[in-house]
Amino acid sequence: MNALDGKYLQAAQTIGRLLVRDVCWADDQCYWLTQSEITKKFGTQPVVAACSRGLADGACGVGLFLARVFSLHDDSLTADVVAGVSHLLIGSLERSAAMPPSDRPSDDGEMAAALLEMTNLARLPLEQQSARRWITQLKLPVTTQPDSLSSAWRRRRDRDPSRGILYSRIQQFHAACRAGQTEASKPWSPADLAGEAIRQSESDPNRFACFADPLLADALLLAAQLSGDSSWLDAARLIADHVLKRTTEYGQPWRGAVGREYPPLGLSEGIAGIGHFLLRLSSDEIPSLLEPRTPTPGPGVSSYRPTT
Repeated sequence: MNALDGKYLQAAQTIGRLLVRDVCWADDQCYWLTQSEITKKFGTQPVVAACSRGLADGACGVGLFLARVFSLHDDSLTADVVAGVSHLLIGSLERSAAMPPSDRPSDDGEMAAALLEMTNLARLPLEQQSARRWITQLKLPVTTQPDSLSSAWRRRRDRDPSRGILYSRIQQFHAACRAGQTEASKPWSPADLAGEAIRQSESDPNRFACFADPLLADALLLAAQLSGDSSWLDAARLIADHVLKRTTEYGQPWRGAVGREYPPLGLSEGIAGIGHFLLRLSSDEIPSLLEPRTPTPGPGVSSYRPTT
């Protein structure tokens, strides 16, 4: 992939700075505020509350995105926020250790894998040592299968028939690539898929942050990597350029484009997910959100590099 004058990397860094600016602190832990809804007797009521700890929609995913931004561009403030998220997640693992095994959160394993990566990328040896201690004590299978993100993908595909068609087409192409049968699985062109994705996002622009579906955009990039077909990369760039154009038109990039004071933040539907997609366009080394990865023994990856 080519960063094309660095505009995608610059946009991802802008999103990173926005998230660093808006972080909330409680002692040495950090989180973000987001808007959600609570069900009451006569309907739902919007509320502003701290985001979850999760990888798909909460602080863990935002922290992982910021750590990957840091790996491409050192910034002490970003490292401080990644450390704050790490402390939040380590505290969560500590609470899990006090629970009976049957009551522990099912996403501890994927959260631990993200925690190890973010502490490594942000060069936080004390936090990584603490994380490893709790992972060992809990006997966690440190998985790189992003179960919560894959579940978010499946839920979105199943609840929305029109978007589900897009998801299914790309998922079929992923499977065909892995089986070495790429040519038999392209009933729609990548450009047609990207155009339909843009059209659907435009019809309901507040549904996803900044006029794009982060997981769908990530899936287009994954198709390019699996197949080596540059038309998938071109389709991903169509979505990225659409996002950059629309946010610029709103005059308040990213936050103003979402249309709410506390927009969705996470990797699956929020600003961090859009930022991660733009970051992936900037570097071949940034992993997909949807692709399982083999755990790396020892310290693992310490930095990513932009594509030249």
